[in-house]
Amino acid sequence: MNFYRPKSKFERFKNLLCLWGISLTILAVALIPTWLYLLARFLLNPESGLVEVLLLGISLYFMGALQLIALIIGLTVIVIIWKEA
Repeated sequence: MNFYRPKSKFERFKNLLCLWGISLTILAVALIPTWLYLLARFLLNPESGLVEVLLLGISLYFMGALQLIALIIGLTVIVIIWKEA
């Protein structure tokens, strides 16, 4: 993205809001595995300790690496966007 240097305070504020919106959107997309885990936990409603441990183990195994990679990529994109502005 190529952000221009704003001339007035209103344009700077508008640019800042745009950057915050992009940053929050990137983080929301990067946290999709967490939202899926919370949804699965809510829908399954584990009652015993064994089911809870199994759900936690499966979620860490399948979504742990994906979550880490998505956060690293997302934070890198955010840093690049904010440095350009």
